[in-house]
Amino acid sequence: SFVFHNTKYRAQACFHVHDMKLFGFGKKTPEEQLKESKRQVTRAQRDIDRERLQLERQEKQLIVEIKKLAASNQQDAAKILAKQLVHLRAQKAKFYGVRAQLSSINSKASTMRASQAMTNAVGGATKAMGAMNQQMDGAKMQKTMQEMAKQSALM
Repeated sequence: SFVFHNTKYRAQACFHVHDMKLFGFGKKTPEEQLKESKRQVTRAQRDIDRERLQLERQEKQLIVEIKKLAASNQQDAAKILAKQLVHLRAQKAKFYGVRAQLSSINSKASTMRASQAMTNAVGGATKAMGAMNQQMDGAKMQKTMQEMAKQSALM
């Protein structure tokens, strides 16, 4: 956020560190991006669940009203409410589908995070192996192995 610090003669502008990412100075790492996207997906899932629960409450109310109207022999009004019930159930089914898609996205994000961690681990191991290879002298090692083979043959 942009903050003004008022002094007696002028206003000074001050930027906070988290604002620098907005201007490209401190770009988010892939891990931060994954965390943020996972958070957003989880938030969306909760919102969808709230909406679905509200639809379920409306469905129960509609069923009660339809039964009352049917009992009082008001067929036309009951038919209208029955159509609303059908639309409501279709909407609820769509929410289940969207929730499943969001869950799939969340699991893909977790898989990506795990793949990134494995890649980093393999990269570290590769660097360590490279450092070991630089320190080891191939000819000297071969000579030692031949010497050991000779000693083994003598026994």
